[in-house]
Amino acid sequence: MKKQTISRFFPAIVCLLFLHTGYSQSIRIGLQGGVLIANIDHEPKQADDPQYKSLVRPQISIPIEIGFGEIFAIQPEIMFGVQGTGLSEHGSATIFGITSESNGTATRWANFLEIPLLGKLKFGPENFKIHFLAGPSVGFGLKGKSNTEVTTRVTGSDGTVLSEGTVTEKLDAKFLKDGYDSSELDGNKEFAVARTNFNVHAGAGLNFNAGSVTCFLEGRYILGLSDLTPDQKDSPDAEKQTNKSRRIGISAGLLFPLK
Repeated sequence: MKKQTISRFFPAIVCLLFLHTGYSQSIRIGLQGGVLIANIDHEPKQADDPQYKSLVRPQISIPIEIGFGEIFAIQPEIMFGVQGTGLSEHGSATIFGITSESNGTATRWANFLEIPLLGKLKFGPENFKIHFLAGPSVGFGLKGKSNTEVTTRVTGSDGTVLSEGTVTEKLDAKFLKDGYDSSELDGNKEFAVARTNFNVHAGAGLNFNAGSVTCFLEGRYILGLSDLTPDQKDSPDAEKQTNKSRRIGISAGLLFPLK
């Protein structure tokens, strides 16, 4: 299913690339790289939720700018990026003078092939322009990991360490749809992630012309519209949680004319 969905996008991009010159003034293809600062917004929230922390991961894109005049362009992209979050949690309890403390950290992420289709506005003189862009994207899961580490220490009333140890757990992402059966997931080795997700990109950047090549710096906010955690079949509503991606992208790149 994933391959069939991806295959529907490439013919559309190819058609855009070969639009008649009477409709498209210029076509530029480029390479863009930078970082994604990724986190997760989850619902419902609980008072004892762990602290969610952002992950910083690299991202790379191939933008294709199809210009219609000096101001407006359509920009489809092929983007490789990440969605996920980090977690940290601390707990302690004292009974009869014996104190037990636990500190846990975790990272959970998945790599996606993402296809944005953006509208782009450019303003300014020929050699220095400001651009604004926005549009939707669809992402397809490639692989993911979950790494958890919990350290526990037990101390006596005099501060003596009675026991101490660390437990680690590593899981692989498995891409599933809502309504998946529990038999499809090995709970000791895998965690479930939605196969596809939909997002909205919005950003701005600076462009500098060096001859026929355009150099640019860009910042984006990427709002996830889809729940990244599919629901298990017959799962009670009380156990369901919605997790949507929130990302900030900071990148630089080059655009080269095809004509």
